[in-house]
Amino acid sequence: VVGDLDRVVRRAANMWGGIGLSSNEYWHRRAVENGADVGICGEFDEFAAHHALEANLSLIETSHTLSESLGMRVFADDVRQRLPGLKVIMREMERPYGMV
Repeated sequence: VVGDLDRVVRRAANMWGGIGLSSNEYWHRRAVENGADVGICGEFDEFAAHHALEANLSLIETSHTLSESLGMRVFADDVRQRLPGLKVIMREMERPYGMV
């Protein structure tokens, strides 16, 4: 987490996967322009954290894999419903690291 932990959040930006990385600075700007108080990211880096603090945007990192898995589950279920004869396999990815 980057930013004020006691901040009241009225609007959140969905910054799935690697959108929170500094190489995707455009999406940070868009989040701020659209009034987001926090960006919920799959991952972010140090430069993105500094940029967010300067722009008064808090960031929450969920893990790249976990942030995309939710949408992929919905997508897989949708394909199963639309194409019942097609075998659809959703491979769940786990984080390759532990939390301490």
